[in-house]
Amino acid sequence: MPRFFLEQQNIVPESFFNGVEYSGAHDKTAYRVRDGRVDIGVANAETVRSMLKDGRLDKDDIRIFWETPPYANYVWALQPEFDEATRAVMRDAFLILTPENDRHAAILAEINAKGFIPADADYFEDLEQIAVETDRLFPSDRTQ
Repeated sequence: MPRFFLEQQNIVPESFFNGVEYSGAHDKTAYRVRDGRVDIGVANAETVRSMLKDGRLDKDDIRIFWETPPYANYVWALQPEFDEATRAVMRDAFLILTPENDRHAAILAEINAKGFIPADADYFEDLEQIAVETDRLFPSDRTQ
């Protein structure tokens, strides 16, 4: 997604920046920026907020200068061969989680979530189009 939004500003990372590295994890990217190993990084906003909240990062360690618009993210899905009853049980187990319930709050806190919402394939059409277009422009043979 960061690549897509950069390209919307006519910024192709490989030609705009002196180099492009992939750390393999959002927290590693934040640490690389903090430690001066790279000048700029792209990391999940929730990960960075969590690191600031729990002290892994200090507010003076990094400067957040832009966030992507919201988009569907962190999807939990089942293979299509699961029967409808199993799908319903799994779906409902996630949808029932609420931060108002202490046990549920502990589960949600582990994954830094406030809850879940139901979604179907139509919900992801924009993301699919972005993935297709990005891969067409930058084939997936690059290391990430």
